[in-house]
Order: sequence, then C-alpha cells, then structure tokens
Amino acid sequence: MNKISDIPLRERKQARTRLALLDATIERMREKSLADITVEEVCQEVEVSKGTFFRYFPHKADLILYYIRLWSIEVTWHATRAAGGSPGLAMIEEVFGWTAAVFEDHPRLFAELIALRAFEPQKFTRLALNDEIMVSQAERLLRFPDLDGIESIPEGTFQGIFRHNLQAAIANAELPDSIDIDDVILSLASIFYGVSLMLADRVPRNLAAAYSHQLRLLWTGLRASAGEGDK
Repeated sequence: MNKISDIPLRERKQARTRLALLDATIERMREKSLADITVEEVCQEVEVSKGTFFRYFPHKADLILYYIRLWSIEVTWHATRAAGGSPGLAMIEEVFGWTAAVFEDHPRLFAELIALRAFEPQKFTRLALNDEIMVSQAERLLRFPDLDGIESIPEGTFQGIFRHNLQAAIANAELPDSIDIDDVILSLASIFYGVSLMLADRVPRNLAAAYSHQLRLLWTGLRASAGEGDK
C-alpha cells in the first residue's frame, strides 16, 4: 500500500486530525513552552473536541514523541539517500546534518525534548515505547507525499539507527571491531544533545559544522585508541 487513496477514508481522516493537532502545537511552540500551550487553544484551531485530542494524545508530551517519530522517519529517508543507500559512518553523519537543520529552524522544540529527557527520563522512555503514538501508513503518506518509499522506512529511535550503522561501519572496516558499540552510542548521544546546548547562546550557531567536527574527532579517536590497544 503506497498510495494514500488505497487507505480507507476513516484512517485518512484520523491521520489528518493527528497531524493537524501536532502542527498546531509545534507552531505555537515557536512562541511559548509546551506547558503554556493549552489543549483548548489547539482544539479550537483544529476544530475538534478535547475528547478527540486526548483520544489521540493522552498526554501533551505525547506530541513531542509523535513529532520525533515522524522526524526520525524523514531523517532516515534523507540520510539513506544522501549516503548512497549504504549504512555506516556516512549515514550517521547525514542524520546529524539533517538534525541540525531541524534544530536551527525550531530551537525551542529541541529545548522541550531536552527538558523531557532530562527531568522525566522514565516518562520519556515509557512514552517512546507507546505503540498508540506510532506513525501510521496514512500519516507517512500525508506528511511526506513526495518521498518515494517513505512507507518502507522502519520506525525506530535514533539509538537504534546509530547501533545499526555502527555495526555496518565495523563490518565495512570504517571502525575497528574492538570498539564497544554501547560506549560509542553514549558518545554520539553526548554530541547529539551536548553540542546544541553549548551553542545555544551563539549567533549564528552553525550547528551542522559543529556536529561534523565533533564526529570527525570521535571517529579519529576510536581508530587511534584501537591502534594503541594493539601495541
């Protein structure tokens, strides 16, 4: 099923409503925090009841996780093509590049993600595993109508994306097989969150260049440490 017209009308209507609720909220977040956005004002714009809102998103924080899931699908699609379809370090670098563009366009959204992750880690993990906010095929096709093959992109976390591509990088001899993948994922997460936070007060932030530089340092360090271990 790769055409929106193939999907039942009821599912298409549900998808449009969920996306409209998300868009109304994300746009408001350019001016104020998620905590200051009321369900009532979002529902008024989308012209749905509060009951409909909570049927799709039991908690306002669900909107952040829903956005991240959509975003991860889009980023994976673009990164896969930019990297020539081959998993490995280039794919990870492309993920960071596309992420930088999103953060630069909507820095408050990233701040909300950081706050949720930092202050409510258990809630973040629980919400991330919530199947009720998974992205449907209708939502994929409505959100990304021009991205051929978007319906086949697996839905997952950035941690899963990193793991898959690090395993490929080892298999391709881009990285030594002695590295601890969990340790490298921790380093990537530190770059992912930390670099943007450290550049938050700089104008311009030039986040993409900073990400690229930090990734090069990480790859170089991993290769060098493996060489030292052989001595």
